[in-house]
Amino acid sequence: MMKIIWKQSSDKRTVLLPSCMKLMKFNHFHLLFRRNILLIIQNTKSYSWNSEIYINASGAAVADSVKDLYNEMKVVKNDADQSERIRLVVFHISDNFIDVEDNKIYREKDLEGVDDVYKFFIGLLKDKQCRYMLYDCHFETKESSRKEELVFVMWAPDSACIKEKMKYASSKGALQKVLTGIKHQLQVNDLSDCHPRDVFAEKMGKGIIRC
Repeated sequence: MMKIIWKQSSDKRTVLLPSCMKLMKFNHFHLLFRRNILLIIQNTKSYSWNSEIYINASGAAVADSVKDLYNEMKVVKNDADQSERIRLVVFHISDNFIDVEDNKIYREKDLEGVDDVYKFFIGLLKDKQCRYMLYDCHFETKESSRKEELVFVMWAPDSACIKEKMKYASSKGALQKVLTGIKHQLQVNDLSDCHPRDVFAEKMGKGIIRC
C-alpha cells in the first residue's frame, strides 16, 4: 500500500492506495495515475499533493491540421518549390486540442535573411511557456555528410507553472502517435540543454557534430 497525505484547505486526511498504482517521475515532481486522473505529487517522502491540481491523464486531442502539416513536412519532393518548404512549426494546447500556434509556421521563404536557422529556433523557446516544436534540422555527421531530418521537441521550461508542464507531459503521447517515424524526439527543460549547439547535436544522437 502507498500512503498519501491529502491536504486541501484546512482538511487533512491520510489515504492508503494500492501499491500497483502507476507512479512516474517528471523533473522534480511525481505523477500518480489513478483511473483517468493524473495527480501531481510534490513531496516524494510524504507523498503530499495539492488537490487543486488535476489533469486528465488522457491529455489533449490532436487537431487534424497537425496531421496534415506533418504529412507535408515528412515528404519533401525534389521537384517541389524549396521556398515553400516548412522548416519550423510551433504547436500549443488550446481548448484541450494540440494545434498549430497562430503565425508559427516558418517556411524557407519566411527565413530569408536569417543567417542561422538553429539560433532562430532557439529564439522561439520562451520562458514560462511550454510548447511542442517540429524542426526540419539540417546537420552534419562525423562522416562529414550533411543530412536533413525532422526533430520533435517538447519545450517544458523549469520556470513554467506546474499545471502547464503536467498538461503538456500528459498530452505528449497523443502527439507522438501522429508524428510517427520521427527518429529524433527530445525534451528540453532549459536553454542549457541546447546551447551551445553541440549539446543539442549530442542529444540528437551519436555521430552528429553540428546542427
